[in-house]
Amino acid sequence: MHVIVEPRTQGPCPWANRIPPTLSLWSWSIPSFHAFGALGLVAAIFLAMGLSHRLGLSTGAELFLAGLAAFTFWVHSLTVKLLTQRETFIYLRHVLVLTATLLLSGMVLGLHSPLAYTEVIMLAVGLLQATGRIGCFMAGCCHGRPHSWGICYGDAHVAAGFPAYLKQVRLFPVQAVEALWGLLCVAAGSGLLLAGYPAGSGLSSYLMLYGTGRFFLEFYRGDAARAYMGPLSEAQGLSLLFMLGVLLGESTRAIPFFSWHALAFACPAAVGGILALSPSHRQTARLFRPAHVRELAARLSWFGAETAEEAPSDGANQPAIVLTATGSGIRISTEVLVHVGTPISYIAFSSQDHCLSQRDALKLARLCLRLIKQPAALFFEGRPGIFHVLAGDVAAVSSMATPNRPLPSTPAPPDSRAKHP
Repeated sequence: MHVIVEPRTQGPCPWANRIPPTLSLWSWSIPSFHAFGALGLVAAIFLAMGLSHRLGLSTGAELFLAGLAAFTFWVHSLTVKLLTQRETFIYLRHVLVLTATLLLSGMVLGLHSPLAYTEVIMLAVGLLQATGRIGCFMAGCCHGRPHSWGICYGDAHVAAGFPAYLKQVRLFPVQAVEALWGLLCVAAGSGLLLAGYPAGSGLSSYLMLYGTGRFFLEFYRGDAARAYMGPLSEAQGLSLLFMLGVLLGESTRAIPFFSWHALAFACPAAVGGILALSPSHRQTARLFRPAHVRELAARLSWFGAETAEEAPSDGANQPAIVLTATGSGIRISTEVLVHVGTPISYIAFSSQDHCLSQRDALKLARLCLRLIKQPAALFFEGRPGIFHVLAGDVAAVSSMATPNRPLPSTPAPPDSRAKHP
């Protein structure tokens, strides 16, 4: 038996007011993402021009390639939108397209070192992306997963498009961490160029550093509309692809060799291999993917009013017991009980496909606790593979955990009132 206590902010989360989705400038209201995107663009231009001047590159050629990069970005984004019928931004896709376009264009133009021009532009793009991530942090897009430490978003963010089922749920600030990491990667790549290392050193090191960080940060991303390739997200697969490409380029002496690049690749490659080859790790990863978190939130939504739009269609006539299952095979039973006059949210869950481990079940219980926004819970295993969560305020949970104190009456077996979606 475990007592789970989550940090809880009484009332509206103060971060919701500190990171508004829109910024006010005199009488204008500007979306935070656009504001930081514009700031990043200005910073990227200054970085590209500064590096070009210090490296003795043609300013005119660099400006032309910068304009070509902007045009290519627009064409690529428009093409993806037309093909998929939705607007998506996958940074590493753009890196692949832009790098290839700039290298080929530099060769066609007859520049003495197309790689040198390309890496200056791509480091500037990296700065733009890192600055834009701060805008993501403020707007709530590209957000993190429910976590014991982090930030929460409020009504203003929901009105701007943030998912309602995560309102006032504490999320890991993955956008801010990625922004900081991206800035450090750009600084490292630019520092190598300014220190006199050969062309290609800055871009290859940026890709290795950013790819390693992005691979591991993907485990903290919580936005549900993410593509997966087997056990890895698309961004993780592209990160490994870029890093492998850098190592192949170094092995053919097309770009300078750095021994630490192999180590940087080995860490995420080993983790990816474990996820690909271990069925238990794959199952655990699938349970906590953002799409499954959203599905769990919909199944638990009748405990609160925040996600009423995702509750069962006849939620107004909510039965005493709700029985349901997720697409990943998690069976869930939910009910509201009463303990010494205090309402208790009861959740029981098990797996249709396999017996949940105690570790995965405890993580799942914590996730449910965060999604229903309760501060504490009593967690225990009943019959083998069936786990129970009794969630409520800290005093009620502490009372239930006290020896010789009776627990709330366990739910009766499902009857005709029970719902089977």
